[in-house]
Amino acid sequence: HALEKIDVVSVHGEGGKLAQGERAFERAIAKELGKPFYFGEVHVFGLDKQCQPLGDEVLQQRAAAVAGDLALLPELGIDGYLLWQYAYGAVDMGSHTQYFCGELEYFADDPAWKVIQERP
Repeated sequence: HALEKIDVVSVHGEGGKLAQGERAFERAIAKELGKPFYFGEVHVFGLDKQCQPLGDEVLQQRAAAVAGDLALLPELGIDGYLLWQYAYGAVDMGSHTQYFCGELEYFADDPAWKVIQERP
């Protein structure tokens, strides 16, 4: 990351782990180099292998994990925090409904999106 051609330090991480020091080593490197640091892929399990929510309680816990991390960003010098990826979810295929998503993805009405939208 010290190369002049590299502008930022980007990592993947599990949501809700910043309070426990998630990626502290990489954050220290970014600070030492004077480069922005961001999480390019934050994941927290919320769906099962069939793309179904694990339950409202799990989704609320996932949203709380994201909210906790977001509150720590300024204090920890983190410049960005992107959720893993949007999942389209249920699609009416005419004869059946097919789901397009994975266990770590976030769908349209996921409570985690609301947390991000409400952040000042």
